[in-house]
Amino acid sequence: MQMTSDLCLESDEVCRYFHHVTPCPECPGISKTSSCLSKKPCIRKSVCCIAVLRGRDDIAWQGMFFNKVAPNEPKRVHAEAQLVRCSALLDALASAPALQELRLWLTFQPCHYSGGDDKTQSTLSCTELLRQLHEQHLQRSGVRLRIKIANVYRAHWSRLREATTHMRCILSSRSGIALLKTFADVDAFAPEDWVFVESLCKGGVTVPTEHCVARRIMDAHNSAFLRSGKWQCPTRRSPFSVV
Repeated sequence: MQMTSDLCLESDEVCRYFHHVTPCPECPGISKTSSCLSKKPCIRKSVCCIAVLRGRDDIAWQGMFFNKVAPNEPKRVHAEAQLVRCSALLDALASAPALQELRLWLTFQPCHYSGGDDKTQSTLSCTELLRQLHEQHLQRSGVRLRIKIANVYRAHWSRLREATTHMRCILSSRSGIALLKTFADVDAFAPEDWVFVESLCKGGVTVPTEHCVARRIMDAHNSAFLRSGKWQCPTRRSPFSVV
């Protein structure tokens, strides 16, 4: 089975897509201070999706995707949307023997009508796209889907300031996590995930102790949030409805 080219990230991309710690009012310890590994400002407006399809003894396929602007597309094509349409992945799922797991490492959890704000809410759901991939290709082959996320997007927001302008988006992102957990194992990055992502940088990544501390606090916060059930919405209404 032919794989895609070797996975590779530049050192500034490791921070921009994964390592960067943004101030989080909901997370004690890093509520006001950011932590960055890059020598130039990180642009926190895009998403990276690293995907590895594993068999019993080896890797059947691997790929890396980024949000991008594509010809004839009105908006950016999300990384997860590129993943589910990737012919090499679909071919591997159809032909490779003894497949066991598709694992994704993501900048944020997949969107679920959660972009924009309450006036211009997105109509895109990468969570739904992954659900369709699971139902149509992974489930029938007995392949487990595991998703590791470096940062939680909007679902953890709890301040009145954000609720005033983004309530629908917050509820939609929480609904997305609830849906995601019905067909995938979802958790925050753990130490072994950072070892893997950092290994993709051929020039190596230097991570100062103070950044390791901030990142560890953020990972623990993200993991606790994802396991706590706080993302569960108190309503079964449409994600476009406000409670």
